[in-house]
Amino acid sequence: MGNHEKIKVPDMCAAILEGRGIKAAAARMLGVSWETVDNYIKRHPTCKAAYDQAVHEVTDIAKGNVVGTIIAGAPEDKLTTSKWWLKAKDPDFKDKSSVEHTLEPATFAQLVALARDDKD
Repeated sequence: MGNHEKIKVPDMCAAILEGRGIKAAAARMLGVSWETVDNYIKRHPTCKAAYDQAVHEVTDIAKGNVVGTIIAGAPEDKLTTSKWWLKAKDPDFKDKSSVEHTLEPATFAQLVALARDDKD
């Protein structure tokens, strides 16, 4: 896989986009190593922009899958895969399944009561 010197930046950018930001996929398409793709992303602003765009697009799809799963009750595996992607690639996504509330029980009960009052 030592032919990375022959890869033109536009070809690398196209492979990154086609591979949806998965560096190993772009590497397979071009016959180079994962590290070569990573180096292009680090050295060439256009490759970095292609990588960021691809990751953003897949992140947007993952967010849509999570929302769609919640609304439609879609298969759990779709939700699990989407949550995995968001945890790995979206700095704004935080898995809250293990977060515990820190309110005192009376305060929490008061908030629940207030929320119920808002629904009326």
